[in-house]
Amino acid sequence: MQVIKDPIGSKGARLTSHLSLPSRYLVLLATSRTIGVSARIEDEAERTRLRDAILQIEAEREHGYIVRTNAEGLPAESLGDDISYLKRVWRAVNARFTNARVGDCVYEDLSLPLRSVRDLMRANIEKGAHRFPRNV
Repeated sequence: MQVIKDPIGSKGARLTSHLSLPSRYLVLLATSRTIGVSARIEDEAERTRLRDAILQIEAEREHGYIVRTNAEGLPAESLGDDISYLKRVWRAVNARFTNARVGDCVYEDLSLPLRSVRDLMRANIEKGAHRFPRNV
């Protein structure tokens, strides 16, 4: 089971058996073979290019993927790197799952600050020397 929404007040957590693993540009759908593209990518030619790139990289269609908005305009090589990363994560999750006992957590996404870094950092961001006032 995967928690897709935390409990609020008297309502319990929302769970699903459709496991998904997010990365910077893609979401791996472990129990599906569907290829989807974010609805926020409106250019139909770009949607087709991204879908075709995933199909070419993932020819054996082990898993499904959702292409996230951050992937717009990316070269296929970057998508391929993300797929390789997600497959490594999935193998590690699967290995933990085979040895897990009831109630064990086999995967937990990054904390909010690290998810922000993952999702917002780009290759074109450079290290800079920023100075902040000491009294802040």
